[in-house]
Amino acid sequence: MRRILLPVLLVCVFSQACADDLTCMTYNILNYSSSTGAPRAPYFRTVITSVAPDMIICQELMSYSGRNHFLTEVLDVVEPGAWTVAPFHDGYDTDRGLFYKPALLEVLDSGWLDTTLRDIDWWHLRELESGVEFRVFTCHLKASQGSDNEQQRLAEATVLRNFLAGLPADLPVVVAGDFNLYYSAEPAYQLLTSPGDAQLFDPIDRPGYWHNIHGIAVHPETGRVFVNDRTNKRVHVFDSDGNYLYEWSFGPEPTDIHDFMITADGFLWAADRGTNKMLKYDLDGNFLYAWGTWGDFPGGMWGVHGISVDEEQNFYVAEVDNGGFQKYVPRQGANPDMLVGPPVRSVW
Repeated sequence: MRRILLPVLLVCVFSQACADDLTCMTYNILNYSSSTGAPRAPYFRTVITSVAPDMIICQELMSYSGRNHFLTEVLDVVEPGAWTVAPFHDGYDTDRGLFYKPALLEVLDSGWLDTTLRDIDWWHLRELESGVEFRVFTCHLKASQGSDNEQQRLAEATVLRNFLAGLPADLPVVVAGDFNLYYSAEPAYQLLTSPGDAQLFDPIDRPGYWHNIHGIAVHPETGRVFVNDRTNKRVHVFDSDGNYLYEWSFGPEPTDIHDFMITADGFLWAADRGTNKMLKYDLDGNFLYAWGTWGDFPGGMWGVHGISVDEEQNFYVAEVDNGGFQKYVPRQGANPDMLVGPPVRSVW
């Protein structure tokens, strides 16, 4: 029985029978089009420079123009001329894409599986040096909790597993994507990982250890990857190769971290929807400072779901409950330890 890898980390290394390890990156780039992607391109360049993947499997590409923008404004800036894009299927809702290095790989065939929501894309590739062929699948299953959404994910997962079962037994397969699985007992996860033909294997082999990943940040100097395990209220830290290093807790209820980022001065700032505060930590998880208060008035926070900072250290929050965003300007003479630090930028 062949082993089918189910990457749930940002990065995995695929080496079955290949001449060299191939670094495979799966990345939901969130409603990426040429317009929405432009202000975020520097962040993607920073992450990809640190990870140094050989192929990138993306979810939430919005169009051909978004696909082309990610290639020219992100990948070609990081490594000019080193990347190309696989055949692209513009389906219903958001789309998926595969970017790869033609010096290492070639695409032999491609296609997709129809589902009732988002299609499941696949590409058949060959590593040039070894001649080994393998197939990559990517899916973006139905989001949100509740029994109806779980049944939708189960239906999509059933289409995938039934198709996998019909592939040649000796063909290596990688299945990557945004599965939107909220716990390991969920029916779709159980179906995909249950024994039998086309069983999928979690490469980190820790099912149930994460619950609702809700933010990832990379420290540019060390390449360490910080993962927000929202429901478990903790941060997992990995090295740039995906090896687990350590973890730390944000604390008990009402803590509910919806986003975090690492600033250029080496601190982690987290948006706590439970307390409506901004929390500052060092990278070992030591709490340092907090500010903010609940409110639907200017300066009050309610449901911060995204944070950012510009080169002048103006701080921006996007709030789902207040339904808008706010900009905070550093007060003249303020203690720099209490300000959100400067952003990480690949270029200025």
